[in-house]
Amino acid sequence: MIDKKCKSIDMHSGISFPYEGFTIEHVNLDDIIHHLSLLNRWSGATKTPFSVLEHSLYCDDLVIAYSRGNNKMRLLALLHDAHEMVLTDIPSPLKELFKPFISKLIYDLDMVIYQKFCIQPPNEEEKAYIHDIDRKAMLGEAKAFMPYAVYLRLSDGEMNMPDREPTTYYLNTAQQIYRSRIIGLLERSRKCISVQTV
Repeated sequence: MIDKKCKSIDMHSGISFPYEGFTIEHVNLDDIIHHLSLLNRWSGATKTPFSVLEHSLYCDDLVIAYSRGNNKMRLLALLHDAHEMVLTDIPSPLKELFKPFISKLIYDLDMVIYQKFCIQPPNEEEKAYIHDIDRKAMLGEAKAFMPYAVYLRLSDGEMNMPDREPTTYYLNTAQQIYRSRIIGLLERSRKCISVQTV
């Protein structure tokens, strides 16, 4: 439900999330998990349901598989689409149409999310690495869940396929795994936010 007066939306937690002036008080782990777990990738075009939450877990799996499974890179992979809890999974062509507005909104949301979880924003090398992981995940998902013609078009002859296929989960299982991974990584990193406040 949209509140036109204050330009905010109602979250699963009951928080009213404003699109202007949002802070770390408007972000919590429960909302990220709930909203991303019910948001389908590829604008719902997949052969079977595959959520943004499952995509985030897949990206984390790939970070681990490519031997860069340090805490920060894994957290960046798990949270790289967390802004979609309020923006949804906007198709790339639509993002291009609304640049730079969408890009700035995504950037601002990401900065607040990093602040909430006490994560240093990624440097250029880390951004490039997560972007590469995201692309590998996209190709793996295209091959697994989309018509083969879509996979061929997106791969464009690229043979750099991910080492593992995406995994689908029952809704509650995906939510539990994501929560466990995030909290475990935050605890191991001794991040400044206690588990009770995320």
